[in-house]
Amino acid sequence: MNKKLFLAVATLLICFAPKAWAYDFSAKCESGQTLYYNITSDWDGVFTVEVTSEMQDNEELVFYSAPPEGNLVIPERVTYDNTAFSVTGIGDFAFSLCRGLTSINIPNSVTSIGTGAFIGCSGLTSLVIPSSVVHIGDMAFSYCYELKSVNIPHSVTYIGEKAFSECDSLTSITLKSTIQVYDAKLRFVKDGIKYAVLDKNTVEIIPNVQSREEMVVDPDSDPDNPEYYTQEVTYNKCSDMSALIIPEKVTAGNTFTVTGIADLSFLGCSDITSITIPASVTNIGRYAFDECENLTSVTIPNSVTSIGDSAFYGCHNLTSITLPNSITHIGAGTFFNCQNLTSVNIPSSVTSIGNAAFCGCSSLTSITIPNSVEYLGGSVFFGCSSLTSIAIPKSVEYIGGVAFMGCTGLNTITVDSGNPTYDSRNNCNAIVETASNTIVAGCKNTVIPSSITSIGSFAFAIAGPDMTTITIPSSVKEIGYCAFFVCSNLSVEIPSSVKNIGDGAFAECKNLGSKTVKKISKINPNALKLE
Repeated sequence: MNKKLFLAVATLLICFAPKAWAYDFSAKCESGQTLYYNITSDWDGVFTVEVTSEMQDNEELVFYSAPPEGNLVIPERVTYDNTAFSVTGIGDFAFSLCRGLTSINIPNSVTSIGTGAFIGCSGLTSLVIPSSVVHIGDMAFSYCYELKSVNIPHSVTYIGEKAFSECDSLTSITLKSTIQVYDAKLRFVKDGIKYAVLDKNTVEIIPNVQSREEMVVDPDSDPDNPEYYTQEVTYNKCSDMSALIIPEKVTAGNTFTVTGIADLSFLGCSDITSITIPASVTNIGRYAFDECENLTSVTIPNSVTSIGDSAFYGCHNLTSITLPNSITHIGAGTFFNCQNLTSVNIPSSVTSIGNAAFCGCSSLTSITIPNSVEYLGGSVFFGCSSLTSIAIPKSVEYIGGVAFMGCTGLNTITVDSGNPTYDSRNNCNAIVETASNTIVAGCKNTVIPSSITSIGSFAFAIAGPDMTTITIPSSVKEIGYCAFFVCSNLSVEIPSSVKNIGDGAFAECKNLGSKTVKKISKINPNALKLE
């Protein structure tokens, strides 16, 4: 038995096992198989039964001495002890692991299909659920690997979690019920793209995850006589994709509108070179196109209101992108390490740019931050070494740590004069926190004003080899942690006004004079190293 299936059934038995596994009676059905029944009502003129399994072996997961096979016709009524009972339910685990079943006829008398009722019926290919059914239990049809079509009527008001999990062959889903079905794991693949059904009208794209076993060398074994073991490796099946055109609508039984691209949907799909997203899509999930290394262009429509963290992380060959004016937030790491990104248009709808959103975009030469942006996250432009200028609008209220660290090409830094939190007084080519008179970000052309009392942590860190000198005025009392870290060609004098120097403030500054080194060491010897 498939290991995942075994574990799934075993877990369900622990969580949902009924109080008794004995059946009340058995009878042959029209299709020739023997079915087993539990009486659910036999008083006040109401006589009902549910179909159950013959037995249950909790250790071996045995449900039948001779499991039913072939085409199964469940009767609408069954007679026992001269009494006619209506068949109103298919009980928990009733046909679990009946791999020989190929089709099932469920009568219109059935209102409930129990937990795990058909779990692991791997030979089942089609399924029509009658309009009498209102309840489908958890994992009812999960691991029905060959199930190709399913018809769910409008009468159904509940579908349990993972009811159709691992039904990997589904190509047609006729869904008339109006309930939300995402947790039921109704999935299908069309043209290489995998979809998750959200309701009878909409789907979202999800990862088309496959798995394979690979031989791996045991790292603890003798290199001259290596030992191997197998491990399961999962990956996105997308090797045949190049120009990816996501459809607005997709037909698989119902005709569904594609409204979202879920987390990790195209993770590692390195063959994709371009993406066209339709106007029906409203959200792009986290890591959706992570490591699509050959992606060069993407069209994002104005319908998209949300782009998740790291959505285009590591898309090394992406050169430009225009963001829609429908988004308000650029998530953390959205374009992290997009090394060939040269330009990006940030719309005026954006109010926040998350941590490391453009970190490592080493080819980005310019960027305009609109006057709508209030928040710039930490490391937001870290390592954007080709960026030559930056202008902070008056709307910005917060700038995170090391926001511009490693921007070695920066020549000009300005802050709008109307900004109440930050300024660039005296055209100093730096960002100053106004209330504390602290420089929070500078560049090789910064001239520190005489009103500055503190140089913040990482303010000039990795400013580049062209930063050779800077004058620290006598107003400065404190130099923060790693303030001039890796300014390898810097020559500077420390005024007597400086009383505190943070650890690593001048680490890797190899061009400091002996006098300066001595003075720094006297204040804080750890300022010259970083441990």
